[in-house]
Amino acid sequence: MDSFEKPIFTDIAVPRDRKVNVADFLFSSPWGDCDLAFTWSHSDFNAPHTHNHWELFIIVEGTVVHSLNGKEYSCERGDAQLIRPADLHSFSRATTKDYQQINFLIKSDFLQRYFNVYDETLYTQLESGALPLKFKLSEPQLQSLFYKMLALQTVSDTDNIEQNVFHAKVVFSSLIQAFFEQNFSEPYSAPAWLKNLLNELNKPGAYLLTAREITRLTPFSYSRLAYLFKKYTNKTLNNYMLNLKLLHAQDRLRFTNLTTLEICSEIGFSSLSHFNHIFKKTFQITPSHYRAQFKSRSADNKKEHSE
Repeated sequence: MDSFEKPIFTDIAVPRDRKVNVADFLFSSPWGDCDLAFTWSHSDFNAPHTHNHWELFIIVEGTVVHSLNGKEYSCERGDAQLIRPADLHSFSRATTKDYQQINFLIKSDFLQRYFNVYDETLYTQLESGALPLKFKLSEPQLQSLFYKMLALQTVSDTDNIEQNVFHAKVVFSSLIQAFFEQNFSEPYSAPAWLKNLLNELNKPGAYLLTAREITRLTPFSYSRLAYLFKKYTNKTLNNYMLNLKLLHAQDRLRFTNLTTLEICSEIGFSSLSHFNHIFKKTFQITPSHYRAQFKSRSADNKKEHSE
């Protein structure tokens, strides 16, 4: 790896109750109370601890011993792993040499919404699974990650929060994609056309594609596409597109001052009452209450850390 100016490192002390709170990380972020944050670390985190969030770590340099639920695993450059909230774990260097790792801290509700786009049972499967949720980055993948995270590390533009968070989520999504490909061989035996279609549907603004436009991305008629999509993903194409729209609406409610009516129109709903109904049915909360709850939580976090 090329030589770079050392990134800013963040070290958080483990509380007495051994539970690390994601708010401690999010508050220190220039982006405020968002769905995810990331830190760099180069020192031992050898006190066993759990979280109130998910973690995804990637070893970018050196070797570390990762203790997870009473077992020890040697992790080296390129090794990555998802850590569940209830997992008891710690890190200690394997040699006298320094190591570096990147940690993503992900709110549970965001990750559940993210996984639900693919399979509504996936979050529960991963949360209750017994095996370590490990995967490996290739050297090109690791190099790409390193450059992107260095760029994000230097971002301090609080006037462009939505764009910064979006780029962090894109990086995180690429890591989850690598995890899926290495741990779920059956879903990824799907044909190339479906992989290409999913890539297109997850691009910015793709939630506005019409049925005809989506069909043109495949070699099938719409009825045949709808049948095959349900067969491979266990989700209807209509519900998949609806979930993409609602996830975008949540981001707009959190990070913009657009009215609910403006957001409703932006994602293609012609009726505000229908949008409110669908949003509440999906998330068990109305759009206006969702925005108010987010702002209230952000204000409480700032007040707590200012005292």
